Amino acid sequence: MLSLDTWADIAEMNPILSAMEADVTALLVNRVGHARGSSPAEYYLVPIDECYKLVGLIRTHWRGLSGGPAVWGEIAGFFAALKDRSGHA
Repeated sequence: MLSLDTWADIAEMNPILSAMEADVTALLVNRVGHARGSSPAEYYLVPIDECYKLVGLIRTHWRGLSGGPAVWGEIAGFFAALKDRSGHA
């Protein structure tokens, strides 16, 4: 979790975040495959329900210590659908 000071700094640098409604909208960041800095992470403003959907997907498909290939395919599909709905290629 971010501290409130850190969030305030991020929001100041990204005015679009002021459009978020508390407990309704979330900033969802896809860093899967991006954590090593090879390409930029993807950011989405989504209804909080999308976050719960992602958590449910992970809990349903996770196997073993690393999750297994099925869960990573499901996560990739989840973010691909978000990207398609957002209209960005």
